[in-house]
Amino acid sequence: MTNMKMGAHVASIKTAEASSVARYAFVEVKAFGDLTVTARTLRDLPRDALARCALVVAPHLTDLVNALAPSCTVETLALSDDRLPAIFDLKARGLPAGIGSALSLRRALSGAAKGATLVLPRAHRRERFIAGGRPMAVLPPAENVYVAQEQFVARYLTSAPVACVPRASAAHKRIAFCLYSRVAAKNVPLDLAIALSDLCAKSGFEAEFLLLDGEHLDGAERLNTRRVPRRFDALASALADYAGVLSADSLPAHLAEYCGTPAFVASPVSNRYWLPADAFKQDHWGVFGQRDELFARFQRFLDMVKP
Repeated sequence: MTNMKMGAHVASIKTAEASSVARYAFVEVKAFGDLTVTARTLRDLPRDALARCALVVAPHLTDLVNALAPSCTVETLALSDDRLPAIFDLKARGLPAGIGSALSLRRALSGAAKGATLVLPRAHRRERFIAGGRPMAVLPPAENVYVAQEQFVARYLTSAPVACVPRASAAHKRIAFCLYSRVAAKNVPLDLAIALSDLCAKSGFEAEFLLLDGEHLDGAERLNTRRVPRRFDALASALADYAGVLSADSLPAHLAEYCGTPAFVASPVSNRYWLPADAFKQDHWGVFGQRDELFARFQRFLDMVKP
């Protein structure tokens, strides 16, 4: 998931104040994790508020949208490239491709979700450019992205408490271990994962290491592993079948949150803004280099998810 800093104040470049008939189009054209966070927020809205919302996505996010199956209207932008837009991948794709993709995004957004205010995570130059002068709102500053989404909803969409998603029931006392991230530095070290799996065993849980097709885990023959097809729907379905998930700072943590399965996040550095909502609010996270604190927090996590 792309590591973005928290957004600016809920503000508008050309936005009318919230009203009972205002419509909002949440624009997701970047990372898988960002989309999962927004889809979870929209999924939990009351029906009348959800009716005023739409989700606008780039083509590279289509498979994840299909797996999440959001209840609101979804519009896929007509872009010729189905990869991450180059404007968000300048280091790999270069400036000329980045400028071209920014222009394509601007054109596509000009005709998307007509009459709605575009909702973006922040209002920096890149976001203002692709919005193309359309009414635009951004998330408020907050310690966590889910909290920022909740504050946005409270101001613009509904004052009613957002309904909580029922806790997913696990058929067995198992904890899924998802050790890998697209960023190698975020991968959970194997020795740390094994130590955490020992804590699971002492608490009556079975640790099961989830491996997507193509992933390799040293010593896998000595561990309890489960192969999962490299598809978003297959991973989400698998995560819903556990009492809890131990995850790297990556998409599986947010998919678990979306499925109603509690997640504990282990990461190389503190990254509280991008924690799943429950992990943020319950302090269900820890840093690789601070193992005593991480182990204590993980034990509290296990105590919480016991049937």
